[in-house]
Order: sequence, then C-alpha cells, then structure tokens
Amino acid sequence: MPAIRINNIDLGYDTFGSGRQTLLLLHGGLLSRRQWQQQVYPFSSRFQVITCDLRGHGQSGKSEGTYAMPLFADDVSKLIAALGLDQVVVCGHSFGGMVAQELALMYPDQVSALILAETNYGPSAGLGETLTALLGWWALALTSVERRAQISADRHGHYNPDAAQYLLMEINQHARDKANYLNIFRASISFNSKPRLKYLECPTLLLVGEFHPQSHKPAQAMERLIKHAQLHVVPNAGYLLNWDAPDTFNRMVLEFLEQL
Repeated sequence: MPAIRINNIDLGYDTFGSGRQTLLLLHGGLLSRRQWQQQVYPFSSRFQVITCDLRGHGQSGKSEGTYAMPLFADDVSKLIAALGLDQVVVCGHSFGGMVAQELALMYPDQVSALILAETNYGPSAGLGETLTALLGWWALALTSVERRAQISADRHGHYNPDAAQYLLMEINQHARDKANYLNIFRASISFNSKPRLKYLECPTLLLVGEFHPQSHKPAQAMERLIKHAQLHVVPNAGYLLNWDAPDTFNRMVLEFLEQL
C-alpha cells in the first residue's frame, strides 16, 4: 500500500476511482482507513476516493511528543497537496470529523465541502458527556488491551455483529501502544472548534446515528453555528453509523455530493 513522507512520518493512503470531485475519507480515533471498506466502492463509481491512515493509526507512522489537531490537519493538507489536488470534499467520522473541521478552518481553500459524521466541536459540547468520555478513556487505559477492545466493541458495536468484530480488531491493534493511545486521546480532548465554526463557509452535511443520542445535541449546535449546514439522522444506526446502516449512509452522502 502506498505511503508519502509527511511531517517526518510515513502516511499510508489509498486512491480509488476517478471523477470530477475527490472525496477524502478520514476515519475515527483508534481505527484506520479500513473503516471505509463499505463506502469505497459505491463512492468510487462516481468520484475519486482517497482514504488515509491518520498519524498514529493503521499503517501510518507515530511520532514522539504531544499530538494536537492542527498537526493532524497539517498532515492531511500536505497529503492533498502531494497528490496534486487543489480541493477535496472531506468526510470525517468522530475523531476524523474533528480533523476535518480543523483542516477546513486552517486551509479553507483545500476543502470544497464537509461531511461530519458522529463528531462534535470538542469537550465544551457538554460537561457531562466530557467527564464521561474522560473517565472512560482513562479507565480503558488502565485495563488490558483485550479488555479495552471488548469494552469498545460492546459499547459501539452491539447494533451490528460485523461492526463489533471490526472494532475488536482495530482496538486490539491500536490500544497496545499506551503512549500513542493517550496521545490520540489528548488531541481529542484539547480540541475546541466551537468559537470558530462561524468561519466555515463550505457546504456541510452533519450525520448522526439514531441510536447514539449523545451526539445529537452537539450536532444540533453545529448546525446552528455553521452557515451552510444541514443535519440528518441515520435510522437504525449508532455511533459506527457507516457500518450499522451502510446503504442509508452511502445514499445520504451521495445525495449531498450530487447537490454540490
């Protein structure tokens, strides 16, 4: 699989298809570009599709020191430029959605539209949810790798056995390096785009899973704060909505892209 040297790490990526638009897919935290296996072929029949592994994930390199969202965004910006692309539509899930927001805020000329799935604008999305997330991540960090993987699979994969198995595989791989795991966590909790969302000018599609209500209020706030945003609920889906209801997720994304 190809990789490009960016910001002192090798960034793994794949490209599929061709078309008048390019769609860049950014996976969730502690996952990898394999998250998009049910989207790549439906999307690449109409568009060029790029998937990549974010820093510290999948087949991309890790780095010492503190991770922060601007670093992830700069990695992606340099990948876009290295591939000779001027503008892309960016679709990010959860942590990948935070990277997508940061990318669009830092490098607006590179982003023609955003698709933000099951993400939020940072810890200020809700004190209760933030404390729960903090305790959850630290508790997971103190458990065995196998237990961490099982907890994540039970929490987010119970709507779809295939999603549960996928999460088990990914978390088992990514949670083995505790320092890298906590680095990703710190980048997530230090992110706060809320005061800057008013500066986003590109069309934005917000997607949340019907069965993951924790994401609904932040998404509703984001819809109000982003000028050209529209929010849709994916029925019969939870946090990993692109696995729980892939056909519906794909249809909603394609309908949005056709409007651009």
